[in-house]
Amino acid sequence: MISHVVAYGLNREIGKDNDLLWRLPDDLKHFKTVTSGGTVVMGRKTFESIGKALPNRRNIVVTSDPSFEADQIEVWHDLERLVEESQNEEWFVIGGATLYDQTMSVTSRIYATEVESTFEGDTFYPERIGSWTITHQSNHPQDDKHAYAFSFIQYDKADIDE
Repeated sequence: MISHVVAYGLNREIGKDNDLLWRLPDDLKHFKTVTSGGTVVMGRKTFESIGKALPNRRNIVVTSDPSFEADQIEVWHDLERLVEESQNEEWFVIGGATLYDQTMSVTSRIYATEVESTFEGDTFYPERIGSWTITHQSNHPQDDKHAYAFSFIQYDKADIDE
């Protein structure tokens, strides 16, 4: 199963200048909880913004750059294997926008952190394709460690063919 893990603002903005738009410690903890022990799939720019392989995860970077390599990273040059290899376990697409867009049609679950503010971004999460059901939601207020209120929302794709 392919899942997206994403945080976005009210206009679906996810980043600017290859960086995050906010720092939300509880969102980072949530990301770690959801993805630890699993397989994360990311684009090259997302990997470069992180700067290293994420610990306790299988890390796959998808890039068209034939010379790209990095420590503790599997490099894929296309997505053809993704659907087939992720059939027996949940794999997590963690960015960026191009990879989210390329995998939306085969994604079954979205772990979204919806930040309750707008930001000046240059990178955006695509519109969801198909029918989705909210299967879990928890709200987090603004507080001394979090400049913005946000919600963790799990969307599961409905089993309805459209």
